[in-house]
Amino acid sequence: GYTSETYGQLGAFASTLHEMTDGSIFAAGGVLPDLNSDGLIAFFKYSSDGLVDESFGQNGYVSFPEQDAFPYEAIIAPANKVTICGDGYTNDGSMIARFNLEGISKTDEAQLLNASLQLSPNPATDHLNIQWAADAPIETIEILNIQGQLVQQYVAANQNKIVLPKIASGQYLLKIRDAKGRTAVQEFMKVDK
Repeated sequence: GYTSETYGQLGAFASTLHEMTDGSIFAAGGVLPDLNSDGLIAFFKYSSDGLVDESFGQNGYVSFPEQDAFPYEAIIAPANKVTICGDGYTNDGSMIARFNLEGISKTDEAQLLNASLQLSPNPATDHLNIQWAADAPIETIEILNIQGQLVQQYVAANQNKIVLPKIASGQYLLKIRDAKGRTAVQEFMKVDK
């Protein structure tokens, strides 16, 4: 049998594979998110039955913005570390990097999720447009003051625009929770018209 998955508009490639002691498969390679993006280094994990391991990263893969790089080999070391080596496309140099095999750290995951949340306009007067680039719909949206206290909560149903409540001008936080229980936070400025 075989398995085939598509990651991003143009898909993915694996340049090296390793079978783990539990029978799962770990692959290193890259993804091409869309026609206008450079390739990203990516790791993929499949369970022993050949299905995508959804518990690894986001939807079974983790990508890193090490653009213009092609990993040739991955070495899995003690303490769940993986070291990859390869070539750089644009500078004809070599590349070596070390990552945590469990995916990405909680800090890195939070930064990645926060970067997936975009707000506009910012500063805002009466509304915010919300773009969420992750793979699950938004369930709740909260506006918090800069001290983290709740100002307003919305049940989202995957909303992409909210009307701001009557609040004073200043810095606020918008926090979302998606259907997978993940949260992301972005700061925005509320200004008067």
